[in-house]
Amino acid sequence: MPGSRNLEFGNFHCRFGDSKKLIDLADEIVIPAFQNRKNVRSYGKTKHLFIDTEILFLEPGDPPTIGIGGRYVKDTTLEREQILDLTTGKLKSDHRSMESSPSSLFVLILNTHRLIFYKETKQAPGMPSFAMTAEKIINLQRKTYLGKLYKNKKQLKELGVKRKHELALLFPPAKIEIVPLGSEESFSKFLGEFKKITSVEVRMVNTNDEIDPEALFEQLERQKDLLGSKRSRLIHSNAQGLEMSEAEAQFAPIAQRGNTEVKISGTDLKGDALKGNNEEFRLRIPIVKISQDVKAAAKVMFGKYQEVVDSGLIAVPEVAAKVKNILKLIANTYK
Repeated sequence: MPGSRNLEFGNFHCRFGDSKKLIDLADEIVIPAFQNRKNVRSYGKTKHLFIDTEILFLEPGDPPTIGIGGRYVKDTTLEREQILDLTTGKLKSDHRSMESSPSSLFVLILNTHRLIFYKETKQAPGMPSFAMTAEKIINLQRKTYLGKLYKNKKQLKELGVKRKHELALLFPPAKIEIVPLGSEESFSKFLGEFKKITSVEVRMVNTNDEIDPEALFEQLERQKDLLGSKRSRLIHSNAQGLEMSEAEAQFAPIAQRGNTEVKISGTDLKGDALKGNNEEFRLRIPIVKISQDVKAAAKVMFGKYQEVVDSGLIAVPEVAAKVKNILKLIANTYK
């Protein structure tokens, strides 16, 4: 589609230790982290940061659908050392540099932890980079939050702590992982590149407050939590090849949910080794270049997301009662 780029979708997993999740500290840490321009991930001459951040009321309801929208920027300096002289056919030294700040638009839906992502320029940072930056800025905000808590003797007493390390144990650092969302169609298309599948590995990701209707994975998730396991995997392998149609039937539905990382190994139609994971079969929806205004862009992005959900391409979890109650409080704060 001329003049278009793609919308992508992910499941934004955010946990503070074993007991607290994104929504538990959304008002105290997560939302302020995205709003605070001082929170930056830096290395060398490159800075990753969020700007133009907005709290968005995406859809009315009880509770309403609330999102964090904004622009994710990679601010860097591009440098070159040499160029090819077309006249002589030789390389020659030519030191130059220029500033570059490619960006992506995002909408993080607090109700379902779904991330809508749009790369608005070439070389724009993607979702894996977004996850690293979000984790960094949320943990920077966590330090600020703990510092304020420690100065509030009344709150310390209510929490039953006296020392800084006790406070830090109550509010562990955030760990973030974004699992790209696929569809049954995109998964099937990816499987079509294989002549033979020799291994399928499924890793359960520590989830948010979601209810996954797939009975098998509900059971695996329950067992993982009861055992206190940080990582749980289900592996099927056969050097002679797994049953292709059964692999598609079993694993295509979970590509929609974003609670599992699926790795597939085998050989392609030419017999060469082929591997892939959620990145390869993530869903991409072409969309004509949208407004540079975050609120206007977010409206279009969310509308397209709703179309994708309504069509059944990706699945949306049922919102837990606890999450609904917290969302109502957040709505009252930001209205």
